[in-house]
Amino acid sequence: MNEFLYSDQEELNIRPKSQKSKKIGDFITIFLLILCAFLVFVKFFWFSCVEVDGSSMNATLSHGDFLLVDKLAKPERGDVIVFTLNEKAYIKRVVAVEGDVVSIKDGKLFVKKAGSDRFEITSYYGVIGATYYQNDPTFTFEWLVNENCIFVLGDNRENSVDSRILGEINLEMVNGVVHQFIIDNKDKKLGEFYKYL
Repeated sequence: MNEFLYSDQEELNIRPKSQKSKKIGDFITIFLLILCAFLVFVKFFWFSCVEVDGSSMNATLSHGDFLLVDKLAKPERGDVIVFTLNEKAYIKRVVAVEGDVVSIKDGKLFVKKAGSDRFEITSYYGVIGATYYQNDPTFTFEWLVNENCIFVLGDNRENSVDSRILGEINLEMVNGVVHQFIIDNKDKKLGEFYKYL
């Protein structure tokens, strides 16, 4: 029978890792698992990246811009949102919420907010063109926004398919609110990187 003898130095080399090293390794493993779970949550449940297709939000947004969309935020007046209707995605601005009355007259947008007794002219930075209904300067339009609905318009008012044509948008159709994190369409490489995060 062969016997194996080890020197003191060899015994030192095969000793198990110290408790301190094991705790550090466990901490790093747990941290990485939590980080991965957080990134999955962010990607699938919190934020998404979308690309602007078309010119209906000019001059605020341009074709090819990339936008960060918060899926958990509740749309409010003035927000730019993404919603899906008949399997098509739209990017528009919320101009009225439930209980508001929208009026379009003489190329201008008026909103009577819920609980108010008067209309106020409403405009947003970046909006271009006059606000007509069905491109008819003489036609007056009025709409009461129903419960759990919003009224949306494109910022390019004379070239936009929005609530003037589609009607009010149910909140269930809203994919999220666009934050002010915009990657210019000129930076294609960075845009593609964020698109596939």
